[in-house]
Amino acid sequence: MYNKIDWEKCSIHIPEGDADKTGAILEDWLSKHSDSEILERGMYGREIWLRWLDSRKWNSLFAEAVENHLIKIGNTTRIVIR
Repeated sequence: MYNKIDWEKCSIHIPEGDADKTGAILEDWLSKHSDSEILERGMYGREIWLRWLDSRKWNSLFAEAVENHLIKIGNTTRIVIR
């Protein structure tokens, strides 16, 4: 999913070593972003979740990923999920 999702646009990265500072890190991050920026990021995150991460779609998403890979290597086999 690294090439399908702009993780910088929909997540905040906190190093494991800074886990105890999460509250302060989030407070600082929020103070540096406007409400509209935060809303836009949240809407993008929801859109991405619905498209790529919703577990109800995993079978079809897996088939799509396999088909894309097959096309990339020159095989046009279609995947059918039953």
